[in-house]
Amino acid sequence: MARLSSFSQTTCLLFIGIFLLTISCKQTEESKVKEIANQYMKGRIKLKSGDSVQLKSVTEPLLFRFIKLTQEYLKIVDAPVIGEDISRISAGEVKIEGQKATCRMIGHDYYTIHLIKTGDSWKVNGENSEYMTVEKIAALRKKIVDQIEFKKNKPAIYALIKVVNLFFEGVRKYVKEGSLNELETITTPDTRNMVQKFYSYAKQRSGEDVLSKEIEKFNLVLGDVTFESDRAEFKFYNESRTVNLIKQNSQYKIAGLEGLKSREISLQIMEDNYLNLLRALKLVRKPEYRLPEIK
Repeated sequence: MARLSSFSQTTCLLFIGIFLLTISCKQTEESKVKEIANQYMKGRIKLKSGDSVQLKSVTEPLLFRFIKLTQEYLKIVDAPVIGEDISRISAGEVKIEGQKATCRMIGHDYYTIHLIKTGDSWKVNGENSEYMTVEKIAALRKKIVDQIEFKKNKPAIYALIKVVNLFFEGVRKYVKEGSLNELETITTPDTRNMVQKFYSYAKQRSGEDVLSKEIEKFNLVLGDVTFESDRAEFKFYNESRTVNLIKQNSQYKIAGLEGLKSREISLQIMEDNYLNLLRALKLVRKPEYRLPEIK
């Protein structure tokens, strides 16, 4: 019985030892994950001052590349970024499942980072259940290219939008007062002739009183600008209406509507495309808002 008792004690001690060893290993892995998580946050802080060494050492390549590209994009946009002070964020609860781990960060309402184990080391490979892909990086690269192109064309875009808005105001003044003075320097002669002929037709078709009532309503128009050689186009947001411009002596002038040159807009085209032309001149609101008498 003494031998059996001794064996039982030895076995028990062995199990306890294995259990304590398992707990010790788990705690060691958890501490490793926490350490990497904290280094990751410190790396994010250092990156702001241009030091990417620490962040790169604890981050999977795809995620690191995305973070670097995001920093590049924000610099190009040059807009204020509002965010929590990440210097106050530190590692909290850790969950380990095989070669993957999740670390709930303390100091933020909800911020979790994900890690993956390669060999003996852990690296961050995701945030808040989102993981990096080649497609996401490609999309961000495109945003950067588009933003660079936008900044390059920004002065020309703003100048062109100003001309378009002056055109809308000039047409409005012509309708209300019969004066083309506001259109003299920003439109071609063909465009001024087209505006006169079209409004004459519009008065016959819809009535001057109805049109006057319509143009007094609030009517906001936003749009995109595209350039091609010496020509440009202003396209209404979420509409297919366009105002077309041509560059003459370093200045853009309104030269047509709806993809047509002003001289090409005949009476027949006015009749067939009446509502579209009214809208392209900003004389009426979008179909769902305009007066029902206009048709």
